[in-house]
Amino acid sequence: MRGTPLEPWFANKTYEQSSWVMQNLGNAFRMGLLSKVGGVYLDMDIISVNPMAMLSGGKGDGMARALTKQDAEWFNNAFLAFPRGDAFLEELMKEFVSGFRGFIWARNGPRMVTRTYQARCRPQKGPPAPECKGLKITSTHVFHPATYNNRQVLFDDWSRSCEFMGNLAKRSIGIHWWHRRVQDKVELNPESVLARVIAKSCPAVVESFGLESLGISEKVAVGIPESLRNEDPDLLLKKQTGAAAKKA
Repeated sequence: MRGTPLEPWFANKTYEQSSWVMQNLGNAFRMGLLSKVGGVYLDMDIISVNPMAMLSGGKGDGMARALTKQDAEWFNNAFLAFPRGDAFLEELMKEFVSGFRGFIWARNGPRMVTRTYQARCRPQKGPPAPECKGLKITSTHVFHPATYNNRQVLFDDWSRSCEFMGNLAKRSIGIHWWHRRVQDKVELNPESVLARVIAKSCPAVVESFGLESLGISEKVAVGIPESLRNEDPDLLLKKQTGAAAKKA
């Protein structure tokens, strides 16, 4: 954090004013690390299905500066690619600090990226900021073929999801499977889309731990569990927790 716009936020322990301390520390650390060394950041709940070079047509130069969309409206910080000391990344960190509200889910992650991009690259008045030049925006299908609102597809029978599986193989680099919503609360049928992707894309993990240890069991029915059909009350945009939440 030292030497970045995040330094006072961290030094003052502002992150403690949150319902999701570790989540918000993670949001900050990924930007701080990229600002120091540059590179590509991916959330751990993104399963790789194609090489990163696919984004640049195999040239290997398309990931230098890039953001991703999670749907038609929002960006997502599950994927970030920036060189060391990038100017747009600097703006992301500034917006993270100035707009931080620790009791509003997603405000300091996906919505922070969205606010920054709209303010700097799609301003209501004037031209885009210089740091927007050369910034690549990946389409939703690249990392979010299963959008948050369409997450039920992860539990569908893969053999009856030919179009989805075909697009995943041809158009996606990874599949973000929304661990914070799905997590280890549920098990998967081995014929589900997500279980099939895990088996095919992570063979070493499956061989090391076995399907049952990964929560994949034939005893589980195909289809999204009833518990996941509605919004998780713990992930509402505003979590009312004490006086600090009311000020958010």
